[in-house]
Amino acid sequence: MKVLEKRKKTKRIRTAEEKIKMADTTRKWRENNHKNYLEQAAKSQTKRRNSDRAKWLKFIADRKDLKCVLCGYDNCYAALDFHHFRGEKKINVSDITGQPSPFSKERQELLGDELKKCIVLCSNCHRELHNSTQRLPLFLGFSR
Repeated sequence: MKVLEKRKKTKRIRTAEEKIKMADTTRKWRENNHKNYLEQAAKSQTKRRNSDRAKWLKFIADRKDLKCVLCGYDNCYAALDFHHFRGEKKINVSDITGQPSPFSKERQELLGDELKKCIVLCSNCHRELHNSTQRLPLFLGFSR
């Protein structure tokens, strides 16, 4: 087998005029394309974020009934909160699902552990609960 030798790359020395011309070309490209670049980056980020959000929502829906345990509200997932009622809260559910984070096994396990400590409440019932205007019914088996 023939062994190929790597060619040593030599760095070309550019003249001052070439450097100025390259800088002008780069500046012109940025002026013409920067807005398009930012738009494409934003679209890509939004697409990735929406994909991650859908994966997390399916993951949560497989483990929890996504409706308020007190009033039964289930119209909008964004209006539902996770109330920790037992155990020590290590991390907020939204911190796990809201970050641009990989849908990894470690994160799934962490979220699964936190979901076991939570009940689903609509935002109104959750605020009333924290303001002591409403209590969790004993028939739900929750006590604080």
